[in-house]
Amino acid sequence: MKIKIYPRIAINLIGMHNGLYRKNGGIGFSIKKPSIVLKSKRSKQFNLEDKRDIFLKEDEQKRILEILELEYKKNRFKYKITIKLKGLLPTHSGFGSSTAIRLASLESLYILNNYKYTRKELLKASRRGGTSGIGVNTYFDGGYVFDIGKKIDGVLHKPSSIEKVYQLPLKIDYNFMPNWDIGICIPKDIKSKSEQEEKKFFNLTCPIKASEAYEMLYHTVYGILSSIKENDIDTFCKALKNIQRSKWKKAERELYGNELLDIENILYKNAAKAVGMSSLGPMLFFIADDLSKVIKKSKKELNCILIRSKVNNKGRKVES
Repeated sequence: MKIKIYPRIAINLIGMHNGLYRKNGGIGFSIKKPSIVLKSKRSKQFNLEDKRDIFLKEDEQKRILEILELEYKKNRFKYKITIKLKGLLPTHSGFGSSTAIRLASLESLYILNNYKYTRKELLKASRRGGTSGIGVNTYFDGGYVFDIGKKIDGVLHKPSSIEKVYQLPLKIDYNFMPNWDIGICIPKDIKSKSEQEEKKFFNLTCPIKASEAYEMLYHTVYGILSSIKENDIDTFCKALKNIQRSKWKKAERELYGNELLDIENILYKNAAKAVGMSSLGPMLFFIADDLSKVIKKSKKELNCILIRSKVNNKGRKVES
């Protein structure tokens, strides 16, 4: 069987301060390209082969196999599975691929054992979604997701890869995105951040000031969310640019120094209307009146993978 996995763009995180009620939360949406195809079959042992150019590291593959083994034993399954990953969607670039791969791996194990599972059960087994609810929801539904994180639990802010999942972020709104074209820019010369670097960044940057979190919430709800619901791409662009200047997103972007800024400036020079960084990057996404023209001109100046993508309003595609 196979599962086609779509990427997500995480525009921001919001409540990264010492709040009174909740922490984290954010908004993001699914896109169609680049994607991954996860093929799986029954086998006597668990195996994972990642054939992508930018692939899961050995310890990350090991964690997926350990989770599969736990589910295999807990549910007394008959079969283990062999997994092969192919596609252009890179890991650790801001697409949420690690979360999607983990969910698809578990879903493959359940299906190949003829196990009737629930969405809640699959999410719990994945142990993802502790920081952001975007990827764990767009995996199933596509579209956009706006969540307000989870209740304050006395635990410091942590990235999704190491945050323990006691409760999933609370969804406030989710639905279809307008049929917008989205430009994708993946720098070839900028190294993505490891899990340890993510952890260090969270420790050094959190908590931000309450006023800085409130500002982000304003741009998210009054800017991004309202413009999606009203199909107002101009307001979306204005809010996206303001979010890049906010405390949290600015700190994320500064991890890459001037290299990322130089790429962004070229995209703007070539008529991009707004440029944002997804999650912790280094992938950039952009909006333009003439996306093909921006991509064609930028390819001549940038050592980047430039893709014309579209929003995706469907979840993963399962074929067996």
